[in-house]
Amino acid sequence: MATKRKLPDNPNSELVDFLHELADYEKNVSRLIHKYNAYRKAASSIAKVDHKIETIKDIKGLEGIGKKIEAKIEQYLSTGKIQKLETNRGDATGASINELTRIMEKKMSKYLIILALLFMIIVNILAEDKLQIGIKKKVENCDRKSKKGDRLHMHYTGTLKSNGKKFDSSLDRGEPFVFTIGTGQVIKGWDQGLLNMCEGEQRKLVIPPSLGYGDRGAGNDIPGGATLVFEVELVKIERGNNDL
Repeated sequence: MATKRKLPDNPNSELVDFLHELADYEKNVSRLIHKYNAYRKAASSIAKVDHKIETIKDIKGLEGIGKKIEAKIEQYLSTGKIQKLETNRGDATGASINELTRIMEKKMSKYLIILALLFMIIVNILAEDKLQIGIKKKVENCDRKSKKGDRLHMHYTGTLKSNGKKFDSSLDRGEPFVFTIGTGQVIKGWDQGLLNMCEGEQRKLVIPPSLGYGDRGAGNDIPGGATLVFEVELVKIERGNNDL
């Protein structure tokens, strides 16, 4: 906010105040220090005049008063201090609000970008920690689907998501892998991801470490913290104890 500088013994104290307010505006709002210094210099010259300045002729030849400042003083003398200062304050307030709005919008844009990035990171983390099931081959006429307690005959190929390296495949052995689903005989990703399958159906499972082998890994081929990818096919369902 502009600071009032009262010079009661000077006949032109109000004009000096006016120039000081213009100087403050240039410094605090426009950020134009050279204009701030120019108005201050002009105010200093006006303060040295010992008679009342009533027309523009009274300031001719004064130090530090160029054409632009002279025009401001002439406008002041013709319209009156109150009107000019109120106009100037209004301009300063509007400019300050516009500047504050611009800064806030800029900051908000940065915050929104940061929030969006954080949201994307969280979504990706949650997605990586969730079992993903993709249907590669769907069976149209499905008489029965796999349930907890069924004995399943599965063909599969397992790879590491990080590099696509194969670590195991029943196809290499030429016979399906047989297990009872939902009893903990296999990793959780299988117990969850192979439910409600039809004979002949093919799926792709992307299994996070929490539903696979965790941080411990398995043998030399599956490192700790590995996300696993399984291409699976349900060859046969043997009904088991579905009360498990």
